[in-house]
Amino acid sequence: MNADFLSPDTKAGKLRRHVLELYRQHQKAGTIPTSARFLYYELIAANVISKEKPEVKEGCKMTRRTDQCVIDALTKLRETIDPKTGEAYIPWDAIEDETRQLEDYRASETIAAGMRKAWENARLDLWYPDLPPIILCESRSLLGALRGLAYEYTVPIASTNGQCAGFLHTTIAPELKTDQVILYLGDLDFGGGHIEANTRDVLEKYSDLMWERVAVTPEQVKEFHLVTIPKRDARDGKRHPAVETEALGQTRIVQLLRDRLDDLLPPGRAEDVQERQNQQREAIGIKLGYLEDVGE
Repeated sequence: MNADFLSPDTKAGKLRRHVLELYRQHQKAGTIPTSARFLYYELIAANVISKEKPEVKEGCKMTRRTDQCVIDALTKLRETIDPKTGEAYIPWDAIEDETRQLEDYRASETIAAGMRKAWENARLDLWYPDLPPIILCESRSLLGALRGLAYEYTVPIASTNGQCAGFLHTTIAPELKTDQVILYLGDLDFGGGHIEANTRDVLEKYSDLMWERVAVTPEQVKEFHLVTIPKRDARDGKRHPAVETEALGQTRIVQLLRDRLDDLLPPGRAEDVQERQNQQREAIGIKLGYLEDVGE
């Protein structure tokens, strides 16, 4: 391996060291998988890189994307073996790419095997008989960071991926019920404000909703000293102050949403549901022949 790979004396080596340290922080915090976008904003917050100073590749007149240097460093760390561990510095599955997915329609080899999978994965609704809140994210990277939390709390989650109409009308709106809580996470900027307003306007034509912005809020910008950057909006051609959601950091976003879900969940509900889930799964397992009935 090149001696300069993690050298603090080279630009590339120094950036790789920063990215590797962030990955280890995410490991410790239990926020793996993460995304390149979160690492990018964490490096901006740490003043390691600047979103306002795009790199120009040597010998090329084209300006590179401001996050390309982070993507390059991350790719090298995923491709390169750490001589101390014999494994990649960062595993491939530690970083999610929400822009691509595999559609998998494979079934079970037997109906019995399919029933076994269904039994092993069956879970009770934490919110029944109440309505679960629905999490809506402006970006796909946020959805990737929050998918595990949504699974844990058995709540629906979706990304609008910016401005959209058809998806809201055909997929989200039919799932809504009157007085359902919507927990929204989006950028605090000119464009983000329009995206949230459009999303809310479309959905509230179908149901009376209880709308909450979990992040980013003006109060959070002040509390956490988030960096505001000028961001050009294509609609008016002007630059507006912006704080993108990922600037909060993955750990903080997950905790903010977890705290709100805990507030909404009735006291003692999670423990009660877990107990009933274990009892029902055992009873069904015995009937299906997956478990032995040992009696009292």
